Amino acid sequence: MMRGLLSLSGANLIYAIAQWIPVAIFARLGSADELALYTLALSVPAPLLMFAQMNLRNVLASDVRNTVPFAVYRNLRAVAVAASVVAVAIFSRNLVVTLGACVLGLEWVGDIYQGQFQRQNEPRRAAWSVLLRGLLPVATLCIVLAAGFGATAALLGNIVVRALVWLTVERGGAAAASADSRERQWMDVLRTAWPLGVVMMIGSVSSNMPRYFAEYHVGHAGLAAFAVVWALAALGNLLTNSVGQAFMSPLAKVAAEYDAAGFARLSMYMTGGGLLLGVVAVLCGQFLGTWVLGLLYGAAYEQYQPLLVAVLGAAGFGYAASLLGTAITAARRFREQVPVQIAAVVAGFLAGVLAIPSMGLPGLAVSIAASNLTQLVGEAIVLRSAIRAMEPKVEQLHA
Repeated sequence: MMRGLLSLSGANLIYAIAQWIPVAIFARLGSADELALYTLALSVPAPLLMFAQMNLRNVLASDVRNTVPFAVYRNLRAVAVAASVVAVAIFSRNLVVTLGACVLGLEWVGDIYQGQFQRQNEPRRAAWSVLLRGLLPVATLCIVLAAGFGATAALLGNIVVRALVWLTVERGGAAAASADSRERQWMDVLRTAWPLGVVMMIGSVSSNMPRYFAEYHVGHAGLAAFAVVWALAALGNLLTNSVGQAFMSPLAKVAAEYDAAGFARLSMYMTGGGLLLGVVAVLCGQFLGTWVLGLLYGAAYEQYQPLLVAVLGAAGFGYAASLLGTAITAARRFREQVPVQIAAVVAGFLAGVLAIPSMGLPGLAVSIAASNLTQLVGEAIVLRSAIRAMEPKVEQLHA
């Protein structure tokens, strides 16, 4: 089992790196305007698509007693995502934004199969799926930009390869385990998962808020600068997400057994690991940032090393919050996460309004830090409540 988890974690790490590579490719082969357009195409529809996906993958993976068949989760995800893509197309009336919504929609359709592979304890199959979804879009992007095309063609290529991965790998891999579809359970799952949809939507607004601020206050050039810096910081987010996904099912099983001490210990280890990752990231940014920015994006971006260090410091709180959020989701504390995310968005927005007009790009780091720190504190309170709720049940089991 541990070997499978390690293979899935490794695949998720490669996937995380693959999410960063497009920014580097655009910086090298494209223009700042095309990079900004590509960034906006994925960030504008993201909140609605995040709400539609409702974090059903984690709801499915944490359903260790298999109370609901996979087909219910799959069909609910497909319908919600399709409706969201149509809504984006109607209200945005923008081709690039609609294509970005399609990319995200196909990502979330494939993502639900990852939860099924986790619930079936098939991490190697999940690893192959993750690898293909990470590497094929990158290869397609290289071909498209090398041929002289821009962001629109890159998004179209992304859609094609993601659809092929779903048709050839993911859909066939889980079909045999999900033949029995119980449509009457849709509402039960929806009642359980909608709070996570709200959490994911608000979290997406929070994570994309710096991009909106950058576009409004400093234009395409500032957004491109922030995009290249944030791409490096986001590597840590993707790494913590991959670790959290790999250990979601084991955490859920500990929580289902009401092992309060074991759950608290694992949660603290994960949160501490997130904070340690933040410290390491800041040190790397301080001593290697200029070299890395020049190597990956070109000499024009070396001037943003101070911004990189500030953003990495702010992101460190987010690394810990991401892993802590995995723990409370494994404990199936869904509704409690809604006010935490709302508070995080409000804190980030207020900090951005106050800091960015006077500080410029460094004010984005202030906004990120305020949002992440608020989320971390709120999740710690929820975790404490979850652990306390487990203790009486443990005593009842031993009585």
